[in-house]
Amino acid sequence: MTVSVDERVSTPREAAQIADLSRATLLRRIQDGTIEATKHATHWRIAQSGLERHQDEMWRETVLALANDF
Repeated sequence: MTVSVDERVSTPREAAQIADLSRATLLRRIQDGTIEATKHATHWRIAQSGLERHQDEMWRETVLALANDF
């Protein structure tokens, strides 16, 4: 993952609030590669762009699932 100098990064707690996820779920999604993050020493940091990509993908999956019901 490439993060520009100006890009906002969040802690897992902040990113979980933004994405409306529990912190534990967010950390599981980092571990399984669903959400891109970088580790600095023992601390995870999530770039805003990676979080937005994840949210966009979740919306796409929701729309497709709903469309299949019709």
